Amino acid sequence: MRPRKLRMKGVGRFTDVEIDFASIPGNIIAISGLTGQGKTMTIESIFAAHHRNFPSRPDSIYKYCHGKDSQIELEFINKGIIYRSLINIDAVGAEMESYLFEGDKPLNEDRKSVV
Repeated sequence: MRPRKLRMKGVGRFTDVEIDFASIPGNIIAISGLTGQGKTMTIESIFAAHHRNFPSRPDSIYKYCHGKDSQIELEFINKGIIYRSLINIDAVGAEMESYLFEGDKPLNEDRKSVV
């Protein structure tokens, strides 16, 4: 799995940011920055796009999101196929919906969960 684009809205310190990994030439070997600037949240959001939690953070994903319309969207390529994972997170109501697409074709029905 190789990430192509990552969008985080209302996640951690990010109001709305998109990182276009596909536009970066070569391989990424490091993400650097000052403490508290979002390096770990960026990497963990790639994981969260698939697993709906942050691996190094003990609390639920809702604690690290803000508002009723947070999102994590990841476009990635696996075995030559482009996929897109989208999680809509309502941190206030502790609900989320997650979707997986192959291109524009949805691979799952609306998947709503309440924790």
